[in-house]
Amino acid sequence: MKGIFFDVHDTLINKGGDAALKNALKSVTEYLINKGYPITFEQYVESWKKNILKHRQDIYELNEVNFDDWYRGVLEGLKITDYTDSMIIELNAAWMEGFKGRTTVLKNVRETLEKLQGKYILGIVSNSLAENTNIDLQITDLARYFKVFCISSRVGKRKPHPAIFKKALEDSGLKPGEVIFVGDNLYEDIYGASQAGFRTMLLGKKEIENKDNSKNKMLKELKIEVSPDIIIEDFSEILTVLKNLEKERE
Repeated sequence: MKGIFFDVHDTLINKGGDAALKNALKSVTEYLINKGYPITFEQYVESWKKNILKHRQDIYELNEVNFDDWYRGVLEGLKITDYTDSMIIELNAAWMEGFKGRTTVLKNVRETLEKLQGKYILGIVSNSLAENTNIDLQITDLARYFKVFCISSRVGKRKPHPAIFKKALEDSGLKPGEVIFVGDNLYEDIYGASQAGFRTMLLGKKEIENKDNSKNKMLKELKIEVSPDIIIEDFSEILTVLKNLEKERE
């Protein structure tokens, strides 16, 4: 095994859950009100949710929206058409302010990455806006561990589409059989990585047991059966798994 690629949110980083999300939505609403737009919190949330649905409805092509088009969609849903590029940047800054002080590194992640760095090529493959995920990785001081940064808004496809995993391989110079993928989601992470030829490691057995998870329902809807190669409950178990894999090759 030469490389280990990771999902980001809820695998490496916690953004603060529903409380932080609500705080971020309030922050962007206040920004727009202060700019003179007579909108309510409820109106912003409605436009935000409609934008999510718009860009998540193609379950086969799995196309991903880029940063600018994401915010254009939200603003135009609010009938705001006189926005500028600088306003979009300011609006996003207000969004990220809502997560300030709430974005944290998950248990044993930093210590484990310290031990993996230098021995393996480390990378991330994330479904997110690259601008914001890069901020998350910088403020948590995790960015320095990774060589490969493959994020859906830049690739144009989201997990589990094979294109985003293949791009990560191209950037790393590795072959599928040389990489293990670690994530917390059966559909996006485990199914996607396995289709790309990676070995897979699921963080958290509860993901398999949670049949009501919307992404697990997607597996059922698409009649997909998937099982991770390895299941771990604690991030630090990655070290033991890799050690055992090395022994198997001896």
